[in-house]
Amino acid sequence: MQNKAFNGFILALSIIGILIAGYLWKLHATPELIPCGRSGGCQTVALSPYSRFPVGTGLPIAAWGTAGYIGLLILSAVRMLSLPIKVTRLAQTLQGLGLLGGMGASLILMYIQAIVIRAFCKWCLASEVVMAFMLIVYIVDWRAQRQSRGQALPPTT
Repeated sequence: MQNKAFNGFILALSIIGILIAGYLWKLHATPELIPCGRSGGCQTVALSPYSRFPVGTGLPIAAWGTAGYIGLLILSAVRMLSLPIKVTRLAQTLQGLGLLGGMGASLILMYIQAIVIRAFCKWCLASEVVMAFMLIVYIVDWRAQRQSRGQALPPTT
């Protein structure tokens, strides 16, 4: 049995992620400066070739992030509907894979900001924190579902 509160939280975080990534995408597509406070790291990150994927030539990373958050939002919405269990479990599996992919991309982007560019974009970091919270909530929900179904969990040490 799924806990709709957990999934509702993931849905809400998806909306926050869409707002952050969409805002960055809009700013990236226009000549406007990205407000970042005194650090100026947002402009440095946005002007680097790593702000696009494929590197230097592709779409802005924020566009990919917006698309990813929209996909996670759709999967959360599907999970909240009264659909056959196979459909909701497929949506949950795809959501988990999407969150793992999103968190993997976030870790790579944090590494690039810290080691390669040597500047941090506060908006990017906010998006990465949202993705981390989404993954944590998903894992807590997934573990609770497995326990409620009586399936064995790996031991925690």
